Amino acid sequence: MRFSEKGLEDLALDPESLSTNGWELLRNHQIPAAQRHFELLLKTNPSHHNALKGLGYVFERSGSPLRAADAFKKLVSLLPDDHESIFHFALNLMSAGETEHATEILKNLVQNKPDVPAFRALFGHALCRAGNPQQGLDELLTTKTDHKDFPPTYYFISLLDPSHLTDEDIETIEHLLSEKDLHPQDRSNLLFALSSYHDSSSQFERAAQCALEANAIQRTWFKEHGRQFDPGSFRQHLKRLRNTFGEDFLDKAKPFASFSDLPIFIIGMPRSGTTLVDQILCTHSQTHGVGESFLIPNILKQVLSLPNRDADSYEIDLSKAKNEFRRYLDNVQKPLCSSLSCIDKQLANWYHLGGIAGLLPDSKFIWCRRRLDDTGVSCFLTKFQLYPWATSFEDMVHWYEGFSQLMSFWSSVFPERILEVQYEELIRNPKDEIRRLVSFCGLSYEESLLSFHKNPRSISTASFSQVRREIYDSSVGRSKNYNEYLPLSELTRLTDL
Repeated sequence: MRFSEKGLEDLALDPESLSTNGWELLRNHQIPAAQRHFELLLKTNPSHHNALKGLGYVFERSGSPLRAADAFKKLVSLLPDDHESIFHFALNLMSAGETEHATEILKNLVQNKPDVPAFRALFGHALCRAGNPQQGLDELLTTKTDHKDFPPTYYFISLLDPSHLTDEDIETIEHLLSEKDLHPQDRSNLLFALSSYHDSSSQFERAAQCALEANAIQRTWFKEHGRQFDPGSFRQHLKRLRNTFGEDFLDKAKPFASFSDLPIFIIGMPRSGTTLVDQILCTHSQTHGVGESFLIPNILKQVLSLPNRDADSYEIDLSKAKNEFRRYLDNVQKPLCSSLSCIDKQLANWYHLGGIAGLLPDSKFIWCRRRLDDTGVSCFLTKFQLYPWATSFEDMVHWYEGFSQLMSFWSSVFPERILEVQYEELIRNPKDEIRRLVSFCGLSYEESLLSFHKNPRSISTASFSQVRREIYDSSVGRSKNYNEYLPLSELTRLTDL
Protein backbone atom coordinates (compact mmCIF):
# COMPACT_ATOMS: atom_id res chain seq x y z
CA MET A 1 0.00 0.00 0.00
CA ARG A 2 1.54 3.32 -1.08
CA PHE A 3 0.16 6.87 -0.93
CA SER A 4 1.47 10.12 -2.40
CA GLU A 5 2.08 13.00 -0.01
CA LYS A 6 -0.96 14.71 -1.53
CA GLY A 7 -2.94 11.54 -0.90
CA LEU A 8 -1.83 11.59 2.70
CA GLU A 9 -2.96 15.19 3.12
CA ASP A 10 -6.37 14.19 1.74
CA LEU A 11 -6.50 11.24 4.17
CA ALA A 12 -5.84 13.65 7.04
CA LEU A 13 -9.43 14.78 6.58
CA ASP A 14 -10.44 11.25 7.55
CA PRO A 15 -8.51 10.43 10.75
CA GLU A 16 -9.90 6.93 11.11
CA SER A 17 -8.74 5.94 7.61
CA LEU A 18 -5.34 7.46 8.30
CA SER A 19 -5.05 5.50 11.54
CA THR A 20 -6.28 2.25 9.97
CA ASN A 21 -3.87 2.55 7.04
CA GLY A 22 -1.00 3.39 9.39
CA TRP A 23 -1.58 0.24 11.43
CA GLU A 24 -1.89 -1.89 8.29
CA LEU A 25 1.45 -0.51 7.06
CA LEU A 26 3.00 -1.25 10.45
CA ARG A 27 1.73 -4.84 10.39
CA ASN A 28 3.27 -5.21 6.92
CA HIS A 29 6.63 -3.87 8.21
CA GLN A 30 6.42 -0.71 6.04
CA ILE A 31 7.86 1.32 8.89
CA PRO A 32 8.66 4.72 7.22
CA ALA A 33 5.23 4.85 5.54
CA ALA A 34 3.49 3.98 8.83
CA GLN A 35 5.48 6.72 10.57
CA ARG A 36 4.31 9.32 8.03
CA HIS A 37 0.68 8.32 8.58
CA PHE A 38 0.85 8.53 12.36
CA GLU A 39 2.80 11.80 12.39
CA LEU A 40 0.37 13.43 9.99
CA LEU A 41 -2.55 12.34 12.15
CA LEU A 42 -0.84 13.72 15.26
CA LYS A 43 -0.39 17.08 13.55
CA THR A 44 -4.15 17.49 13.47
CA ASN A 45 -4.81 15.68 16.74
CA PRO A 46 -1.77 15.52 19.08
CA SER A 47 -3.73 13.38 21.56
CA HIS A 48 -4.88 10.68 19.15
CA HIS A 49 -4.38 7.49 21.16
CA ASN A 50 -3.95 5.03 18.30
CA ALA A 51 -1.53 7.33 16.48
CA LEU A 52 0.64 7.77 19.59
CA LYS A 53 0.69 4.02 20.18
CA GLY A 54 1.45 3.33 16.53
CA LEU A 55 4.27 5.88 16.52
CA GLY A 56 5.69 4.29 19.67
CA TYR A 57 5.78 0.90 17.93
CA VAL A 58 7.33 2.49 14.83
CA PHE A 59 10.23 3.90 16.83
CA GLU A 60 10.54 0.71 18.90
CA ARG A 61 10.90 -1.43 15.78
CA SER A 62 13.22 1.00 14.00
CA GLY A 63 15.73 1.04 16.87
CA SER A 64 14.95 4.49 18.32
CA PRO A 65 14.12 3.69 21.97
CA LEU A 66 14.21 7.27 23.27
CA ARG A 67 11.68 8.43 20.69
CA ALA A 68 9.57 5.33 21.35
CA ALA A 69 9.65 5.99 25.09
CA ASP A 70 8.59 9.59 24.48
CA ALA A 71 5.58 8.49 22.42
CA PHE A 72 4.49 5.92 25.01
CA LYS A 73 5.04 8.43 27.82
CA LYS A 74 2.62 10.84 26.15
CA LEU A 75 0.11 8.04 25.68
CA VAL A 76 0.40 6.93 29.31
CA SER A 77 -0.25 10.51 30.46
CA LEU A 78 -3.54 10.34 28.51
CA LEU A 79 -4.36 6.72 29.41
CA PRO A 80 -2.82 6.02 32.82
CA ASP A 81 -4.49 2.59 33.03
CA ASP A 82 -3.23 1.36 29.64
CA HIS A 83 -0.94 -1.35 30.99
CA GLU A 84 0.34 -2.39 27.58
CA SER A 85 1.58 1.14 26.87
CA ILE A 86 3.10 1.41 30.36
CA PHE A 87 4.97 -1.84 29.67
CA HIS A 88 6.35 -0.56 26.35
CA PHE A 89 7.25 2.76 27.96
CA ALA A 90 9.39 0.86 30.49
CA LEU A 91 10.77 -1.51 27.85
CA ASN A 92 12.04 1.36 25.72
CA LEU A 93 13.41 3.22 28.72
CA MET A 94 15.50 0.12 29.44
CA SER A 95 16.70 -0.01 25.83
CA ALA A 96 17.69 3.64 26.12
CA GLY A 97 19.72 2.97 29.28
CA GLU A 98 17.18 4.41 31.75
CA THR A 99 17.10 1.21 33.79
CA GLU A 100 16.33 2.68 37.22
CA HIS A 101 13.36 4.66 35.90
CA ALA A 102 12.10 1.60 34.05
CA THR A 103 12.46 -0.55 37.17
CA GLU A 104 10.23 1.77 39.20
CA ILE A 105 7.56 1.77 36.49
CA LEU A 106 7.66 -2.03 36.23
CA LYS A 107 7.49 -2.40 40.01
CA ASN A 108 4.20 -0.50 40.06
CA LEU A 109 2.96 -2.42 37.03
CA VAL A 110 3.64 -5.78 38.69
CA GLN A 111 1.92 -4.62 41.88
CA ASN A 112 -1.20 -3.79 39.84
CA LYS A 113 -1.01 -6.80 37.52
CA PRO A 114 0.99 -9.54 39.30
CA ASP A 115 -0.29 -12.36 37.09
CA VAL A 116 0.96 -11.03 33.74
CA PRO A 117 4.18 -12.95 33.00
CA ALA A 118 5.58 -10.35 30.59
CA PHE A 119 5.42 -7.65 33.27
CA ARG A 120 7.00 -9.75 36.02
CA ALA A 121 9.73 -11.22 33.77
CA LEU A 122 10.83 -7.81 32.51
CA PHE A 123 10.73 -6.48 36.08
CA GLY A 124 13.04 -9.31 37.15
CA HIS A 125 15.41 -8.54 34.29
CA ALA A 126 15.34 -4.82 35.14
CA LEU A 127 16.22 -5.57 38.77
CA CYS A 128 19.22 -7.61 37.61
CA ARG A 129 20.46 -4.74 35.49
CA ALA A 130 19.76 -2.23 38.24
CA GLY A 131 22.17 -3.97 40.62
CA ASN A 132 19.73 -6.28 42.45
CA PRO A 133 20.53 -9.67 40.87
CA GLN A 134 19.16 -11.85 43.68
CA GLN A 135 15.85 -10.00 43.83
CA GLY A 136 15.69 -10.09 40.05
CA LEU A 137 16.38 -13.82 39.96
CA ASP A 138 13.63 -14.38 42.54
CA GLU A 139 11.15 -12.57 40.29
CA LEU A 140 12.26 -14.60 37.27
CA LEU A 141 12.02 -17.89 39.14
CA THR A 142 8.53 -16.96 40.37
CA THR A 143 7.51 -16.18 36.79
CA LYS A 144 8.94 -19.50 35.61
CA THR A 145 7.08 -21.43 38.30
CA ASP A 146 3.75 -19.74 37.59
CA HIS A 147 4.12 -19.59 33.78
CA LYS A 148 6.33 -22.47 32.73
CA ASP A 149 5.75 -21.95 28.99
CA PHE A 150 6.62 -18.23 28.86
CA PRO A 151 9.80 -18.07 26.69
CA PRO A 152 11.30 -14.67 27.68
CA THR A 153 11.80 -15.85 31.27
CA TYR A 154 14.38 -18.44 30.22
CA TYR A 155 16.18 -15.86 28.07
CA PHE A 156 16.40 -13.37 30.94
CA ILE A 157 17.69 -16.07 33.31
CA SER A 158 20.40 -17.00 30.80
CA LEU A 159 21.50 -13.35 30.61
CA LEU A 160 21.96 -13.27 34.38
CA ASP A 161 23.71 -16.64 34.64
CA PRO A 162 22.95 -19.68 32.45
CA SER A 163 23.90 -21.96 35.34
CA HIS A 164 20.52 -21.08 36.87
CA LEU A 165 18.86 -23.04 34.06
CA THR A 166 18.05 -26.56 35.27
CA ASP A 167 17.81 -29.79 33.28
CA GLU A 168 14.04 -29.46 33.48
CA ASP A 169 14.32 -25.91 32.07
CA ILE A 170 16.34 -27.18 29.11
CA GLU A 171 13.72 -29.83 28.44
CA THR A 172 11.01 -27.15 28.53
CA ILE A 173 12.99 -24.94 26.14
CA GLU A 174 13.47 -27.84 23.72
CA HIS A 175 9.74 -28.61 23.92
CA LEU A 176 8.81 -24.99 23.21
CA LEU A 177 11.19 -24.90 20.25
CA SER A 178 9.41 -27.94 18.77
CA GLU A 179 6.18 -25.94 18.46
CA LYS A 180 5.74 -24.83 14.86
CA ASP A 181 3.66 -21.74 15.68
CA LEU A 182 6.19 -20.31 18.17
CA HIS A 183 6.71 -16.58 17.52
CA PRO A 184 10.07 -15.94 15.78
CA GLN A 185 11.29 -13.60 18.54
CA ASP A 186 10.39 -16.17 21.21
CA ARG A 187 12.26 -18.77 19.16
CA SER A 188 15.37 -16.60 18.87
CA ASN A 189 15.23 -15.80 22.61
CA LEU A 190 15.13 -19.49 23.47
CA LEU A 191 17.91 -20.32 21.03
CA PHE A 192 20.15 -17.60 22.46
CA ALA A 193 19.38 -18.93 25.95
CA LEU A 194 20.33 -22.46 24.85
CA SER A 195 23.48 -21.17 23.18
CA SER A 196 24.53 -19.44 26.40
CA TYR A 197 23.76 -22.55 28.43
CA HIS A 198 25.78 -24.85 26.15
CA ASP A 199 28.65 -22.33 25.97
CA SER A 200 28.87 -22.26 29.78
CA SER A 201 28.81 -26.08 29.77
CA SER A 202 31.68 -26.25 27.20
CA GLN A 203 29.33 -27.82 24.62
CA PHE A 204 30.62 -25.47 21.94
CA GLU A 205 29.31 -27.26 18.86
CA ARG A 206 25.75 -27.19 20.19
CA ALA A 207 26.18 -23.56 21.31
CA ALA A 208 27.32 -22.62 17.80
CA GLN A 209 24.37 -24.44 16.19
CA CYS A 210 21.89 -22.59 18.39
CA ALA A 211 23.59 -19.24 17.71
CA LEU A 212 23.56 -19.81 13.95
CA GLU A 213 19.84 -20.57 13.99
CA ALA A 214 19.05 -17.65 16.32
CA ASN A 215 20.99 -15.16 14.20
CA ALA A 216 19.29 -16.38 11.02
CA ILE A 217 15.98 -15.45 12.65
CA GLN A 218 17.35 -12.07 13.68
CA ARG A 219 18.63 -11.33 10.15
CA THR A 220 15.14 -12.00 8.81
CA TRP A 221 13.66 -9.74 11.49
CA PHE A 222 16.03 -6.87 10.64
CA LYS A 223 15.29 -7.27 6.93
CA GLU A 224 11.52 -7.30 7.48
CA HIS A 225 11.81 -4.04 9.40
CA GLY A 226 14.06 -2.37 6.83
CA ARG A 227 17.06 -2.38 9.14
CA GLN A 228 19.40 -4.85 7.43
CA PHE A 229 23.08 -3.93 7.27
CA ASP A 230 24.06 -2.34 3.93
CA PRO A 231 27.88 -2.22 3.49
CA GLY A 232 27.68 0.30 0.63
CA SER A 233 25.53 2.80 2.53
CA PHE A 234 27.69 2.25 5.62
CA ARG A 235 30.91 3.10 3.74
CA GLN A 236 29.29 6.17 2.17
CA HIS A 237 28.17 7.39 5.60
CA LEU A 238 31.68 7.00 7.01
CA LYS A 239 33.19 8.84 4.04
CA ARG A 240 30.85 11.76 4.62
CA LEU A 241 31.74 11.83 8.33
CA ARG A 242 35.47 11.97 7.51
CA ASN A 243 34.89 14.81 5.08
CA THR A 244 32.67 16.68 7.54
CA PHE A 245 34.76 16.33 10.70
CA GLY A 246 38.31 16.49 9.40
CA GLU A 247 41.15 18.51 10.91
CA ASP A 248 39.77 21.80 9.58
CA PHE A 249 36.54 21.23 11.54
CA LEU A 250 38.38 21.60 14.87
CA ASP A 251 39.28 25.20 13.93
CA LYS A 252 35.89 25.86 12.37
CA ALA A 253 34.10 24.74 15.53
CA LYS A 254 36.12 26.81 18.03
CA PRO A 255 33.72 29.79 18.17
CA PHE A 256 30.86 27.39 18.90
CA ALA A 257 32.63 25.12 21.40
CA SER A 258 31.74 24.45 25.05
CA PHE A 259 34.75 24.07 27.30
CA SER A 260 34.65 21.40 29.99
CA ASP A 261 37.21 18.72 30.77
CA LEU A 262 34.64 16.60 32.61
CA PRO A 263 33.16 14.48 29.76
CA ILE A 264 34.99 11.19 29.14
CA PHE A 265 33.70 9.04 26.28
CA ILE A 266 34.20 5.28 26.07
CA ILE A 267 33.95 3.75 22.61
CA GLY A 268 34.70 0.41 21.01
CA MET A 269 33.00 -2.61 19.49
CA PRO A 270 30.27 -4.26 21.55
CA ARG A 271 31.72 -6.97 23.82
CA SER A 272 35.22 -5.47 23.64
CA GLY A 273 35.54 -4.53 27.32
CA THR A 274 33.72 -1.19 27.23
CA THR A 275 31.39 -2.06 30.13
CA LEU A 276 34.35 -3.26 32.21
CA VAL A 277 36.22 0.02 31.67
CA ASP A 278 33.01 1.96 32.36
CA GLN A 279 32.44 0.05 35.61
CA ILE A 280 36.03 0.66 36.74
CA LEU A 281 35.91 4.39 36.06
CA CYS A 282 32.44 4.78 37.60
CA THR A 283 33.77 3.25 40.83
CA HIS A 284 36.08 6.28 41.24
CA SER A 285 34.99 8.79 43.87
CA GLN A 286 35.29 11.70 41.41
CA THR A 287 33.17 10.32 38.56
CA HIS A 288 29.62 9.45 37.72
CA GLY A 289 28.28 7.54 34.74
CA VAL A 290 25.42 8.22 32.35
CA GLY A 291 25.57 4.75 30.80
CA GLU A 292 24.78 4.37 27.12
CA SER A 293 23.09 7.75 26.80
CA PHE A 294 21.60 8.54 23.38
CA LEU A 295 22.02 12.28 23.93
CA ILE A 296 25.02 12.78 21.62
CA PRO A 297 23.72 10.64 18.72
CA ASN A 298 20.39 12.47 18.91
CA ILE A 299 22.13 15.86 18.87
CA LEU A 300 24.13 14.94 15.77
CA LYS A 301 20.98 13.71 14.03
CA GLN A 302 19.41 17.12 14.68
CA VAL A 303 22.32 19.27 13.51
CA LEU A 304 23.56 17.26 10.50
CA SER A 305 21.85 17.35 7.11
CA LEU A 306 22.64 16.08 3.63
CA PRO A 307 22.47 18.80 0.94
CA ASN A 308 21.71 16.24 -1.77
CA ARG A 309 21.96 12.48 -2.31
CA ASP A 310 25.31 12.77 -4.12
CA ALA A 311 26.99 15.01 -1.52
CA ASP A 312 30.35 13.83 -0.14
CA SER A 313 29.88 15.52 3.23
CA TYR A 314 27.18 16.64 5.65
CA GLU A 315 26.22 20.19 6.48
CA ILE A 316 26.22 21.06 10.17
CA ASP A 317 24.24 23.77 11.92
CA LEU A 318 26.96 24.96 14.29
CA SER A 319 24.77 27.47 16.12
CA LYS A 320 22.25 24.79 16.97
CA ALA A 321 25.06 22.36 17.81
CA LYS A 322 26.49 24.88 20.27
CA ASN A 323 23.20 25.15 22.13
CA GLU A 324 22.60 21.38 22.12
CA PHE A 325 26.07 20.53 23.43
CA ARG A 326 25.67 23.08 26.23
CA ARG A 327 22.37 21.42 27.07
CA TYR A 328 24.17 18.06 27.01
CA LEU A 329 26.67 19.30 29.60
CA ASP A 330 23.84 20.58 31.78
CA ASN A 331 22.04 17.24 31.54
CA VAL A 332 24.99 14.99 32.37
CA GLN A 333 26.42 17.15 35.16
CA LYS A 334 23.22 18.03 36.99
CA PRO A 335 22.48 14.60 38.59
CA LEU A 336 25.37 14.83 41.04
CA CYS A 337 27.88 17.64 41.07
CA SER A 338 29.42 19.90 38.45
CA SER A 339 32.93 18.92 39.57
CA LEU A 340 32.60 15.18 38.86
CA SER A 341 33.93 13.69 35.64
CA CYS A 342 31.12 12.26 33.50
CA ILE A 343 31.56 8.85 31.88
CA ASP A 344 29.50 8.43 28.68
CA LYS A 345 29.59 4.89 27.24
CA GLN A 346 27.34 5.25 24.22
CA LEU A 347 29.12 3.08 21.64
CA ALA A 348 27.50 4.90 18.71
CA ASN A 349 29.52 8.00 19.63
CA TRP A 350 32.44 6.57 17.59
CA TYR A 351 30.73 7.78 14.44
CA HIS A 352 30.89 11.40 15.59
CA LEU A 353 34.16 11.66 17.51
CA GLY A 354 35.28 14.48 15.22
CA GLY A 355 32.15 16.47 15.98
CA ILE A 356 32.46 15.83 19.71
CA ALA A 357 36.17 16.73 19.66
CA GLY A 358 35.44 20.05 17.96
CA LEU A 359 32.41 21.08 20.03
CA LEU A 360 33.75 19.73 23.35
CA PRO A 361 37.48 20.43 22.81
CA ASP A 362 38.55 19.41 26.34
CA SER A 363 36.81 16.03 26.32
CA LYS A 364 38.70 12.73 26.27
CA PHE A 365 38.10 9.42 24.50
CA ILE A 366 38.91 5.86 25.58
CA TRP A 367 39.04 3.32 22.76
CA CYS A 368 38.53 -0.21 24.09
CA ARG A 369 40.06 -2.94 21.95
CA ARG A 370 39.97 -6.72 22.08
CA ARG A 371 41.03 -9.50 19.75
CA LEU A 372 38.60 -9.28 16.84
CA ASP A 373 37.92 -13.02 16.64
CA ASP A 374 37.07 -13.16 20.37
CA THR A 375 34.92 -10.05 20.07
CA GLY A 376 33.15 -11.45 17.01
CA VAL A 377 32.24 -14.70 18.73
CA SER A 378 30.95 -12.82 21.79
CA CYS A 379 28.81 -10.60 19.54
CA PHE A 380 27.45 -13.57 17.61
CA LEU A 381 26.40 -15.34 20.81
CA THR A 382 24.56 -12.20 22.00
CA LYS A 383 21.16 -10.96 20.89
CA PHE A 384 21.42 -7.31 19.86
CA GLN A 385 18.43 -5.23 18.82
CA LEU A 386 20.57 -2.33 17.55
CA TYR A 387 23.34 -4.09 15.59
CA PRO A 388 22.11 -5.93 12.46
CA TRP A 389 25.72 -6.51 11.36
CA ALA A 390 26.30 -8.74 14.43
CA THR A 391 24.06 -11.48 12.98
CA SER A 392 26.49 -12.38 10.18
CA PHE A 393 30.26 -12.85 10.16
CA GLU A 394 30.43 -11.47 6.63
CA ASP A 395 28.64 -8.29 7.70
CA MET A 396 30.77 -8.20 10.85
CA VAL A 397 33.93 -8.03 8.72
CA HIS A 398 32.52 -5.18 6.61
CA TRP A 399 31.45 -3.30 9.73
CA TYR A 400 34.79 -3.78 11.48
CA GLU A 401 36.79 -2.60 8.47
CA GLY A 402 34.78 0.63 8.39
CA PHE A 403 34.95 1.05 12.16
CA SER A 404 38.70 0.48 12.23
CA GLN A 405 39.37 2.88 9.35
CA LEU A 406 37.30 5.69 10.87
CA MET A 407 38.82 5.20 14.33
CA SER A 408 42.30 5.32 12.77
CA PHE A 409 41.29 8.55 11.04
CA TRP A 410 40.12 10.12 14.31
CA SER A 411 43.37 8.99 15.95
CA SER A 412 45.37 10.77 13.25
CA VAL A 413 43.40 14.03 13.66
CA PHE A 414 43.54 14.31 17.49
CA PRO A 415 45.84 11.52 18.73
CA GLU A 416 46.48 13.07 22.15
CA ARG A 417 42.76 12.91 22.94
CA ILE A 418 42.39 9.13 22.49
CA LEU A 419 43.68 6.42 24.84
CA GLU A 420 43.66 2.83 23.58
CA VAL A 421 42.94 0.18 26.21
CA GLN A 422 43.57 -3.43 25.23
CA TYR A 423 41.19 -5.83 26.97
CA GLU A 424 43.72 -8.65 27.21
CA GLU A 425 46.30 -6.37 28.84
CA LEU A 426 43.72 -5.04 31.29
CA ILE A 427 42.94 -8.64 32.30
CA ARG A 428 46.63 -9.59 32.60
CA ASN A 429 47.81 -6.51 34.43
CA PRO A 430 44.79 -4.73 35.93
CA LYS A 431 46.53 -2.51 38.47
CA ASP A 432 48.98 -0.92 36.03
CA GLU A 433 46.35 -0.57 33.31
CA ILE A 434 43.90 1.07 35.71
CA ARG A 435 46.63 3.49 36.80
CA ARG A 436 47.24 4.39 33.15
CA LEU A 437 43.50 4.76 32.58
CA VAL A 438 42.81 7.13 35.47
CA SER A 439 45.96 9.14 34.77
CA PHE A 440 44.74 9.82 31.23
CA CYS A 441 41.40 10.92 32.69
CA GLY A 442 43.13 13.37 35.06
CA LEU A 443 42.15 11.34 38.12
CA SER A 444 44.16 9.97 41.01
CA TYR A 445 44.50 6.23 41.55
CA GLU A 446 42.23 4.68 44.21
CA GLU A 447 42.57 1.13 45.53
CA SER A 448 38.78 0.76 45.45
CA LEU A 449 38.96 0.65 41.65
CA LEU A 450 40.17 -2.95 41.88
CA SER A 451 36.88 -3.78 43.62
CA PHE A 452 34.77 -2.41 40.76
CA HIS A 453 32.63 -5.57 40.83
CA LYS A 454 31.17 -4.51 44.18
CA ASN A 455 29.73 -1.32 42.69
CA PRO A 456 25.92 -1.90 42.70
CA ARG A 457 25.11 0.79 40.12
CA SER A 458 22.65 0.20 37.30
CA ILE A 459 24.10 -1.29 34.09
CA SER A 460 22.05 -1.47 30.91
CA THR A 461 24.39 -3.38 28.60
CA ALA A 462 24.69 -7.06 27.69
CA SER A 463 27.68 -7.36 30.05
CA PHE A 464 25.72 -6.36 33.14
CA SER A 465 26.34 -9.68 34.92
CA GLN A 466 30.00 -10.14 33.94
CA VAL A 467 31.19 -6.86 35.46
CA ARG A 468 29.72 -7.85 38.84
CA ARG A 469 32.48 -10.46 39.06
CA GLU A 470 36.16 -10.04 39.80
CA ILE A 471 38.44 -9.85 36.77
CA TYR A 472 38.62 -13.26 35.06
CA ASP A 473 40.52 -14.48 32.00
CA SER A 474 38.21 -17.18 30.64
CA SER A 475 37.02 -14.89 27.82
CA VAL A 476 40.56 -14.40 26.49
CA GLY A 477 41.00 -16.70 23.49
CA ARG A 478 37.31 -17.58 23.49
CA SER A 479 37.19 -17.91 19.70
CA LYS A 480 39.44 -20.98 19.75
CA ASN A 481 36.50 -22.96 21.09
CA TYR A 482 34.52 -22.16 17.94
CA ASN A 483 37.05 -22.41 15.11
CA GLU A 484 35.54 -25.73 14.01
CA TYR A 485 31.93 -24.63 14.26
CA LEU A 486 31.73 -20.99 13.09
CA PRO A 487 33.17 -19.24 9.99
CA LEU A 488 35.86 -17.25 11.77
CA SER A 489 38.73 -17.35 9.25
CA GLU A 490 38.34 -13.76 8.02
CA LEU A 491 38.00 -12.36 11.54
CA THR A 492 41.10 -14.30 12.59
CA ARG A 493 43.01 -12.97 9.55
CA LEU A 494 42.10 -9.38 10.44
CA THR A 495 43.02 -10.06 14.09
CA ASP A 496 46.49 -11.24 13.08
CA LEU A 497 47.23 -8.27 10.82
